[in-house]
Amino acid sequence: MPMIVVASENKCKVTAVSETAVQYQKLRDLQVIGIKVPTGVAEQPTTLEETFRGAKHRAEEAFRMNSESTYSFELV
Repeated sequence: MPMIVVASENKCKVTAVSETAVQYQKLRDLQVIGIKVPTGVAEQPTTLEETFRGAKHRAEEAFRMNSESTYSFELV
């Protein structure tokens, strides 16, 4: 089944993506799941650049880790 993978198990982030997806016809029927993904940066980033680099890395890894994913997201 096509799905959206959120690069976090945080319920608020997964819910935010789910609630947004249903507003778009192309996305509304996709299953949304959250998965734990390594950040690739320090546990507590110290710069905005590091924060964005970690978010991009998580989104890419989430997509790679789930062969059924159609889209992947990470929320900062």
